[in-house]
Amino acid sequence: DSDTRWDSTEGVENGLIYKYTLINYDRSDFDGVSLSQELKPGMVDSICSSPDMEIYVRNGAILKYQYYDRSGLFIQDIVVNTKIDC
Repeated sequence: DSDTRWDSTEGVENGLIYKYTLINYDRSDFDGVSLSQELKPGMVDSICSSPDMEIYVRNGAILKYQYYDRSGLFIQDIVVNTKIDC
């Protein structure tokens, strides 16, 4: 979407870390709990049902999505543990 910039993806043991910047927002615009509550259900649905993500689901990968504000300040991690969430 136009508010989110993908910055990098890092492979780690049994998973991936995706780093994103919310380019039109400051950390003060978010309540960390509400960000996770808003985004995680759709992320889980997408990951668990996507043919492109099947290899990660099959292998029980842990996918961590890290969000930063436009100034580079950390907002929140959202973690999808495919072994538990899928």
